[in-house]
Amino acid sequence: MACITPVGVTLEYGATDSGGTVVGSVVSITPGAATVSTYDVTALADTTVQKIASGRTDPGSMSFECYFNPTDTTNLDELEALLGTSKYWLVKFNNTDASTYIGEGLVTSVEIGSIQDDAVRFTITIEKTGTWAFTE
Repeated sequence: MACITPVGVTLEYGATDSGGTVVGSVVSITPGAATVSTYDVTALADTTVQKIASGRTDPGSMSFECYFNPTDTTNLDELEALLGTSKYWLVKFNNTDASTYIGEGLVTSVEIGSIQDDAVRFTITIEKTGTWAFTE
């Protein structure tokens, strides 16, 4: 398999795992990392090695950054209205296998970046709920 490049990647969201609404002017996507909590379960009788048990898995968060472009139908206003809403999010890669990264997540943050001598950007953060899947 050849490496996947970011050229042509799209981001969609919808009520089902097939996406639907394309997010416009996406600059970057940060998928985040899943983590697991750990607990020290070492007993007093354990003299040589600390024992660790795993706890719950946290699927983590994902964020994406977009240019503010008032001509895009899915831009800041529509995404800001999703704050506190859970949707399915679908990242589509532009490779021959049409790879995807998909899962459900709750929109937890909408942040407008600094406004200076550059294009205005905003960042959306999604708290992942459940398992996300990458398909090749």
